[in-house]
Amino acid sequence: MRNKKILLGALLAFIILRIPSLFEPHWYADEGIYAAITYGIESGKLLYVNLWDNKPMLIYWLYGLGNPTNRIFVVKFINLLAGGMSLVGLHILLQYFKLSKRTLAIALGVAVILIGTPLIEGNIVNAENLFIPLVIFGYISILRKNPLYALSGLLFGLGFMLKFHPLFDYSAAILFLFVTRHKFRNICLSIVFFALPNILQYIYLYFNGNLIQAFQTIFLNNYGYTQSFSYGVRSLPLKTFFLSLWLALLIYQYYQENISKKMLFILFLVSFEAYAVLFGARQYLHYMFQLIPGAILLFALLYQYVFSSEGIHKARYTSYSIAALLIFLRIFFYGEGTAVPQNVPSYYAQFVEFSVGKKPYFLFPTEESLQNVQHTLEKYQTKNIFFYTNNPWIYDVLHIVPPAIIVAGYHRTFIGVDLFMNTLIDAKTDVIVMDINADNCEELNTYLSKEYIRTEQVENYDVWVRAQR
Repeated sequence: MRNKKILLGALLAFIILRIPSLFEPHWYADEGIYAAITYGIESGKLLYVNLWDNKPMLIYWLYGLGNPTNRIFVVKFINLLAGGMSLVGLHILLQYFKLSKRTLAIALGVAVILIGTPLIEGNIVNAENLFIPLVIFGYISILRKNPLYALSGLLFGLGFMLKFHPLFDYSAAILFLFVTRHKFRNICLSIVFFALPNILQYIYLYFNGNLIQAFQTIFLNNYGYTQSFSYGVRSLPLKTFFLSLWLALLIYQYYQENISKKMLFILFLVSFEAYAVLFGARQYLHYMFQLIPGAILLFALLYQYVFSSEGIHKARYTSYSIAALLIFLRIFFYGEGTAVPQNVPSYYAQFVEFSVGKKPYFLFPTEESLQNVQHTLEKYQTKNIFFYTNNPWIYDVLHIVPPAIIVAGYHRTFIGVDLFMNTLIDAKTDVIVMDINADNCEELNTYLSKEYIRTEQVENYDVWVRAQR
């Protein structure tokens, strides 16, 4: 009963921490990309053909549960549900390791902070936030006294439809099953059900007419995208070599009975999840989200070891743990990207000020800016508008179908500037709106100077109208 109270307390704290996310404006770029592409799909555009992004289909189907009027609230609520299910799953996993109530409560408390706050972007509806509960319950299905092999494969397979990184979590699970000598036919059953939802997705894409483009984007282009900063000590072959060496050592130690079955499971999880976080040599904070299941389990076990040990053993466990954490963080923050943690106290302070009417907006005055842009564009009496921006929420909010193949300006570097410019020129857009905060594109600037006239500036957008109009 007390364990249930711990879970209920954790869920209550989590909901309180996540309530502000339901009131966030249209500000986060990744969410804007998913929303803009979803609106394009809903308007008849073909993903991977007329619209480019490197994710599988499932995340757009989830964003499609809303509409331009309520989409941001719907996906934030889905994210809240996913976070709650992650905590429930972690509670079940932690109980499998027979931890003390204090350890269970502290581990869940740490999970609440990581999942519930903006510290590693728990408030953002990214693929990581959505596939983590699937991964956790996939692990639970394997660790049962009577494992549910088919269900485990299905859950990991659904996670793979959100992003390819759950493949690493599944690799940890499959390797664990092999090493601990589960029956081969049961492992095969899990693999079949992992493949099933993905096969159905590809059948859908085949009849939709974009299967080849989907494969090129999700696998080939995506690999190039993730490895664009992977070189030297951050190179994928080097990371893969060290992972393989480490896994071989763990397996050897397990067969020598120096590592328990439960510890082997946790170390497999942490190893593959850390590899997934570092796979792309980038340091976007939401990448850290996928490390939560293994990290929470390892933290709980180490915490219990430390407080049940004495003297030199306690000091050894503590020093090893801190050293491992510092090494991982140093490797992570050595990469490329924008790993700048949001000011968590400021986030909640702003929400309190907003909720009591002391501040007219929460986080950013995004909604007012979008309304001003909308009022300005109405006089041009056209919906054939291209926005060159890195935050494409504007498409969904203003009900504008993306006319070019990309919705985010920086994506041109991944598909090629020529392809981007060709699709934009073919669209013969009446108006091009340039976000002055977006990165520079010389080819687009040249095209604008020849074919368009700059008419005005509204907020941080320059409005260009086709000269022939």
